[in-house]
Amino acid sequence: MKNSAPHRSWTLNLVSSAATAALAIVIAFALAAVITQSVQAQTFTVLHSFTGGGDGAHPVGTLTLDGGGTLYGTTTWYGMNNCSPWYECGTVFKMSRRNSSWILQTLYTFDPTTGEDGYGPIGQLARDPSGVLYGTTYSGGKPWGSGTVFEVKPSPTRPVTVSAPWTEVRLHDFTSGDDGANPEGDLLLDSAGNLYGTTFSGGKYGAGTVYKMTPSNGGWTYAVLYSFGGGTDGRNPVAGVARDAAGNLYGTAYDGGYYGYGVVYQVTPSGSETVLYNFTGGDDGDVPYAGVILDQSGNLYGATAFGGSGGGGVVFELSPGNGGWSY
Repeated sequence: MKNSAPHRSWTLNLVSSAATAALAIVIAFALAAVITQSVQAQTFTVLHSFTGGGDGAHPVGTLTLDGGGTLYGTTTWYGMNNCSPWYECGTVFKMSRRNSSWILQTLYTFDPTTGEDGYGPIGQLARDPSGVLYGTTYSGGKPWGSGTVFEVKPSPTRPVTVSAPWTEVRLHDFTSGDDGANPEGDLLLDSAGNLYGTTFSGGKYGAGTVYKMTPSNGGWTYAVLYSFGGGTDGRNPVAGVARDAAGNLYGTAYDGGYYGYGVVYQVTPSGSETVLYNFTGGDDGDVPYAGVILDQSGNLYGATAFGGSGGGGVVFELSPGNGGWSY
């Protein structure tokens, strides 16, 4: 059965056209304080309201938090330097606490007018111990505009001021060929400095990929670990991947599978894929846009956008045992 739920291309259809210019999306940070053992109070505070100017607009991806409490993220549209057209830009930003306030600094604005820069970052940034940020853009890059993997770091020019823009380097340009196209999910950085991610489309069969990037001799080596066939193995992964201690990767494909409603999959370090669960479109849910997280016991947790007993999606757990997985 074919999944009828449409895929949402965030770079082109974030909001209705009538509200696009005026929409301000807020980042909020929930600070929880335990008052008693049985009562928990939460305070909602708006840290920044995006204006659609130099600060960007429409942050879609999850924020990244460093050890000092600084937040990093991306906006999908707008940016500095009279960005035009606004839907072909986007920013990388940093938010730092200053006394009782939060200050937003735009670190980089994507500029597709150069003919090479990516645009439309969606997934969560990864940050290494030295402070370098890694991310992806859904579109742009050369030669086909199918998205990029990039790094952003402080300018090597000294002195570096608080307001100085950072330097962006494209690490990989997707070609819409075997390497994939249009990455949307979060990037994963392991302790050895390798990057892992997915592409929504492209690959050997056009149904998306799981890939790995390895630092080598001052550059990066790109390798496709698995190309989705678009059948019972799943198709079109939207989210990124989780990784266990043995190096196995876990994720979801929002379409395909035995019933056509998406799958949870595992990809081994050697590139072998196993479907751990096929969504049926019933009470178990369907269309898993979100990825999975992994606990210390090896259980996987995730969510689906649709299906379930109420029709509005489910939160699920997959537990390993007896050579298989229990949903």
